[in-house]
Amino acid sequence: MRRLTTLAAIGLMAMITAPSRAAARTSNAICKVACAPRIAEQCAGLSGAELHRCPRPIIKACKKTTPAIGCPTTSEVTATLAGRVVRTVDPNPTDITLCDSGRFSLLERLANPAPDDPGVVRATSGAWAVRIVGAGLGLVLADDSAQAPLRLDHDPSGTLLVDGAPASLAAAGTACASAAVNPAGADRLVIVSATRAVTDRTLVIGTGSDADELTLCSSGLFVQGTESSPDTIEGTWTIDVSSGEPRLRLARENALTPIFGLGFRADGAILVDDVPVTQRDARAECTIRDFEDRLTAALKGTAFFFVTNGTIPVRTKLGLCDSGRYRLDQTSTEHGNWRVAVSASGADLELVKDGTQTVRRFPVGFDANGGIRVNGSSPIDEPSLVDAACAG
Repeated sequence: MRRLTTLAAIGLMAMITAPSRAAARTSNAICKVACAPRIAEQCAGLSGAELHRCPRPIIKACKKTTPAIGCPTTSEVTATLAGRVVRTVDPNPTDITLCDSGRFSLLERLANPAPDDPGVVRATSGAWAVRIVGAGLGLVLADDSAQAPLRLDHDPSGTLLVDGAPASLAAAGTACASAAVNPAGADRLVIVSATRAVTDRTLVIGTGSDADELTLCSSGLFVQGTESSPDTIEGTWTIDVSSGEPRLRLARENALTPIFGLGFRADGAILVDDVPVTQRDARAECTIRDFEDRLTAALKGTAFFFVTNGTIPVRTKLGLCDSGRYRLDQTSTEHGNWRVAVSASGADLELVKDGTQTVRRFPVGFDANGGIRVNGSSPIDEPSLVDAACAG
């Protein structure tokens, strides 16, 4: 086990300092042994087909790089990040100071503020932790409310990514000297604990087919529905302790924000408004929904050109509006609504033509550099096509 602690520290630094590590490869046999602690952590509580599938992306990431980069545990990444400043520049320059004490401070500034503007977008502090987030690791930052964890990953060159943005590490130095004492720290640690308990879980409130099923994903998405109805409500969720106890807030556009009291028993039971609820693992469902959301966000406002293969190749131009409308130019022009659908077999961009139930499907995904692709093609610079989609 000592090799993991040592290599994790070396490996995460390698993401920042040695891009050539991206060329490293590790054998399947070594990865199966070296990644066992991470697999045990990642796959805990799963069974059947989900348990069988769970180790695959971990082993795959290890084989492409090294065990230190591909499959560190939460404790190893915590040890590596503690006492460091994580710096990102997209969309704004941001410093996240992560102290050994479990405290953090965050300062986000405008990239180009006006001369008379201090340029501070956000300044906050609280408790931090590294935890399992879907199929990977995430950084939980808890201040007055717990937002979605920041995904921790790396790109093919080995650069550390925080929520998809390249990041660098620097020593915290004296920045943590004043962070050890904080009278609100206990409240913020409650937030972290509560967030850990409900993230990527489905809470079943009530009994029977009309019971409310509330799924809380690590991306910050919530999905609420019942077994008896296909209709669902979606929005974002947070946890706060402004009242002295953890409370769950559900927010969606142009709607009231329901608030539920949360409680946690020593036996692992979760209480919603003082009533114990049934809970189940929702990591597989949340991973799919998170991937759908990421693909959808990347496709908004884009245009593509590609040739579909068949008996007669067809030249295709496609514009996708933020509103969910599309324009498709082939031998004729059509308009309709677009959406992303993810299943066990892969991800598709689905186009539903106006006035019909006809659905066209094109494969969609991210390339090795994180760029969006439809039918294997990258976006083209043709804003008029997007405008036509929005107007259609």
